[in-house]
Amino acid sequence: MNKRMQAAISYIALFALVILVSSCFTRNSPSLTANAADVSNLAFSNELSQYQPHLTARSRTVEQIYDQTATPGITLESGYAEKRKEIIRMYQSVGIDISLDKNELRKLKPQNWSKQTPQPLDGSYPQPYSIDAPFYQKIPTNFPRVLLPTGYVQSGHISTLGPSGDGSDEFGIGVVIGSASDPIRTIYLEQANQYAKIGTCPQLNPWTGLNVKWHIPDSANTKLGSTGNGVPRNQSDRTVVWLDRATNKTVATWGSIENCQPLLGDWSAMHIEQPDQLPSLGDAGGVNAANKSDIVTLIRPGEAINPQQPIPHALSGPVRNAWKAIVYPASNYDQSIDQNNRGLLGYGFLVQLDPNLNLASLNLSLPARRILEAIQSYGWYMDDTGVRDFDIKGNFSAAEFAPYGGVNAVDAQVLSVLKNQKLYVVPPLVKR
Repeated sequence: MNKRMQAAISYIALFALVILVSSCFTRNSPSLTANAADVSNLAFSNELSQYQPHLTARSRTVEQIYDQTATPGITLESGYAEKRKEIIRMYQSVGIDISLDKNELRKLKPQNWSKQTPQPLDGSYPQPYSIDAPFYQKIPTNFPRVLLPTGYVQSGHISTLGPSGDGSDEFGIGVVIGSASDPIRTIYLEQANQYAKIGTCPQLNPWTGLNVKWHIPDSANTKLGSTGNGVPRNQSDRTVVWLDRATNKTVATWGSIENCQPLLGDWSAMHIEQPDQLPSLGDAGGVNAANKSDIVTLIRPGEAINPQQPIPHALSGPVRNAWKAIVYPASNYDQSIDQNNRGLLGYGFLVQLDPNLNLASLNLSLPARRILEAIQSYGWYMDDTGVRDFDIKGNFSAAEFAPYGGVNAVDAQVLSVLKNQKLYVVPPLVKR
């Protein structure tokens, strides 16, 4: 056999080996894109930017991602380690590395989207975000999914707001909408590391550049716990979303209080988020740990008791035991996450109630069915840590639930389904 033929045979053998190794790598490595059928039901516009797959979803092993999202010294419940790895593999299959640094994730956020909204930007602003917002997308039928352990959710609550005496727990998130005819008030940033104090106004603190001027209705209509614009009166978070109809900008404040300058109707807050120009994707602009919008997933007044229409968006809330992992539309996690890194839900994780469950066959009140329908169709996003397994954020008075036995009765119905039915973690709803 001459040297030329030997070389040719060697080349053919080498080429076959490369093909074999490549085939093995492909079979054992996660795909960086979901099957086209998986995203066929997502109604994104041509203007929305594609979400680029994470290259590290292929280069990092499951074990590496697992270790990056674990906290040394924290013991997980039996079976949770393997379930975390199963979830990691699911995310890898669609090109998502849940261990990416928050700064890396922020760079990957879509930069372009449609300026259209499901409803006009006016009135009570029930859906003020872009039609491309992930929170307005129904979860496709053939999406990848991982089943959470049966009974993973054992406690939960639907937060409400309103004046004392109407049954509200006053832990809801307030929404105040100001028109161009309303006076311009100032929302002052309180001094760092302490809550706002009644009767004080921190004009001399070094963060005065973050104080914002906003069109705010007469102060009588925005008192904490009043019936006007529905601002929560609770003594802990006191989160308020301010929306200026004159500019279509929104800003969220945490630790909000109205008695900064009572005569002027100014407000004060421990934290003021950067203003968000509507319509946006809702993937920024909130005071929750995940750094998503607060208003985009709120149950708004009348939504849960509308007999004609289901809730047309996803819901969100905090969990007691989280996971030190981030998935879009989240881009951040709690600074205290290492203290409770014991759960199976990371920041931005999307949870879906069994899509095959026939809710109409269950003995549910109207608000319980509407809430569960939303979790079944659009999902529920984990966006913070709290004191229960599965909280749902609201911007409505508990008086709405009075004809259905009150908030506690609706809570019990929703929780019974979440405890006993299948719950899945599904990939983020992005354009691929």
